[in-house]
Amino acid sequence: MRDAGTLKAYLDDMSNHGMVPFKQKKDPGNGWAMPYITGHRYHLHWESGLNFSKMLIEPSVVWKETDKDVRMVFNFTDTYEAINVTNSAGQVDNNTLTTVAEADWKTGDYQMRNDTNNGTKDKEFEIVVNGKDAARQRTQVNCYECILGKCPVAKIETGEIEKEPRMWSKKESWGDAVPAEGDDVVIEPTWWVELDLAETPKLKSLTVHGRLSFKDDPINLPSIKLRSHIIYVTVGEFLIGSEESPFLQ
Repeated sequence: MRDAGTLKAYLDDMSNHGMVPFKQKKDPGNGWAMPYITGHRYHLHWESGLNFSKMLIEPSVVWKETDKDVRMVFNFTDTYEAINVTNSAGQVDNNTLTTVAEADWKTGDYQMRNDTNNGTKDKEFEIVVNGKDAARQRTQVNCYECILGKCPVAKIETGEIEKEPRMWSKKESWGDAVPAEGDDVVIEPTWWVELDLAETPKLKSLTVHGRLSFKDDPINLPSIKLRSHIIYVTVGEFLIGSEESPFLQ
């Protein structure tokens, strides 16, 4: 087992990475055909860090029951309450990678790791593929932000938006302190907050009930970067320029 530093160095070395082009309207249709060496564990990422909401995994028909497992680890960046794995045998339970003996793993056994307080390795989905059960060879993976399919949303009391914006950079705008790294930030229903920083700390979440706009000042602010793990606009407004006056930064 590699220690954390050795593993990070391995993952950061681009010579250890490969890229598989998307195959459109070929066999298999609209997908990626990827060769693997059995008995290994692979970290797979969509290009440009894109998230995934569903996948269909179809192992080759030449896979034998005696072949070793392939373990696939995917990151996911969205907020998912559940990831469901189904095949012809039915729905697979989560955490079967820990509750089932490794010798008994079959295609679709998986674990969803969703610890939002565990640094950079907080959101991972790991699944096993092998040839042990023909009924499991076509495996569907579906992600759900809310397990019931619809997320409950509390009613937000709206009000008239302030006539003048309050500057993001001023602690008085927030009543206590300017948002810091890892904060859950809320812009209240009547607030108008104008982002006047070149770059915000990386927030845990940003919820906009009121109005958030970017300060259009190309001389003093040649670029603005808003960093947040989640941005949720409810009954509010998120304004970056307009059709008549586009934001050019």
